[in-house]
This record gives sequence, C-alpha cells and structure tokens, in this order.
Amino acid sequence: MPAVVKPSLVVKYVALPTLLEFKAYIHAALCGLDHLDVAQSPMTVTVLLRRGVPCGYHFCVQGPRLLRNSAIWSSSDNRVLLYGSTGARVGELHLTEAPELVTPLGAAA
Repeated sequence: MPAVVKPSLVVKYVALPTLLEFKAYIHAALCGLDHLDVAQSPMTVTVLLRRGVPCGYHFCVQGPRLLRNSAIWSSSDNRVLLYGSTGARVGELHLTEAPELVTPLGAAA
C-alpha cells in the first residue's frame, strides 16, 4: 500500500506592526493559496469576540465558483492560522510584532 503524502504545513515568523500592513499581508497570503488576483478577490474581516471582548479577527477571501480561503488571528498568542478552500489548515504565522486589536470603524465592543 503506497504511503499517503500530506502537504507540509508552512510556518512563518513575521512582524506586522500596523493594521494596514497586517490586512494587506493576510489578503495577499490568502489570495496566493489559489493564485487569485488581490484586486479581484474581496476580503471580509470580522472581529471575533470571547465573552463579549474582542480577541481576534476572522479574514475571508472570496474567489470564483464559491472558493473561500480564510484565516483566524488569535491576538492573545499572536498566531494566525491559514485555511485553504478545502478547509484544511495550510499555514501558520507567528507575529513577532502585531497591530493593536481594534473594532471596525471605532464601534464599541
């Protein structure tokens, strides 16, 4: 019986001190998973709450034919988990410098 080959999980360490840099990096990384054009693939960002307190972000890039790649940022351990269109985890980012967690448009948390 042949061995099952699993793709390796990519782990990177990056410094993304501003929210703008952080969002741009995640958008490019999610688009790169399926060779999507960043300009043609919208990304949504949702604030994640734990007991009513913001604790991270959920990023989702939508491509053609219902393709969706996503990422979850846990601000408590500064780790981003990247998921491909099949739902499998394909990468992990450890942030050596991370932006401050803010709610969109200054809305109250």
